Amino acid sequence: PPPEPVMIVLHDIMAKGVPDADAAGGSDPYARFTLLDAPAGEKKDVAYTSYIKNEMNPVWEGERLQLKLYPGGERPLRLQIQVWDKDMQTPDDMIAAGEVVLDDVDAKVAGVQGNRTLRLKGVDDDDEEVEEFGFSYTLLAEEEPKQATKRSSLTGPPKGGVPKAPATPKKTAPAAPAAKGKKK
Repeated sequence: PPPEPVMIVLHDIMAKGVPDADAAGGSDPYARFTLLDAPAGEKKDVAYTSYIKNEMNPVWEGERLQLKLYPGGERPLRLQIQVWDKDMQTPDDMIAAGEVVLDDVDAKVAGVQGNRTLRLKGVDDDDEEVEEFGFSYTLLAEEEPKQATKRSSLTGPPKGGVPKAPATPKKTAPAAPAAKGKKK
């Protein structure tokens, strides 16, 4: 039989119609996923996208988020999805949230893939919704190598502007081998 999955990987994550959340207008959105399969009393696994500055239709290009599946955890798999606005001076604000059940997924078989699109409800009854939130997923039998964490900046590029591509290395003589000596 195929191996049982130990991870769910979320990718191709996007949203459309993220409402204004900043006083000056706009939002700096990021998404938070919580896997709701943990047995009672156990910690639920959570993963976050990076935030994207002043974007109403964010696409988290190339980001792959991994959530660990509990052996024998609740099935079908359920995910809580939240879209937050990143704030620098004050606590972040939750914009909208929703829950999705991956009920057509055989969560006992690694390699299963799929995608979902849903509306996320505004946090308060009078708040606007995120019109469309989408992602793809893959169930894996083993963990993927970790991605480097993406760092976003609300203040623009680093000092000195955008880093330049490294110059082509010049041909030089090979380095001398390290001296072999006794370690003290």
